[in-house]
Amino acid sequence: MVQRAPRSEAAAAHSGWILAGAVITVLAGLVAPGLTALAVALFVGAWAMMLGITEVVVAIAARWTTSCWWAGLVSGILALLFGLAGLQIRRSIRRA
Repeated sequence: MVQRAPRSEAAAAHSGWILAGAVITVLAGLVAPGLTALAVALFVGAWAMMLGITEVVVAIAARWTTSCWWAGLVSGILALLFGLAGLQIRRSIRRA
């Protein structure tokens, strides 16, 4: 037997907005797939760049307190490179 989880009044009030956002997202992907892919690539690229910068700064700050600070530094550099690659997609789409 499947039981439903209890929902609060606030969750019930917001579920319609969540459903509307999901429908709009699917429609945007169907109507303009190239533009939607570009927006997602730019968003993920910018997020990865911010994450990478944060990881590098935290790793450098933690180098005196932990012996594995270099792992955070490597992770931050990889995230930065991933973010740069995500932002380069915009240039390749414009050329096509």
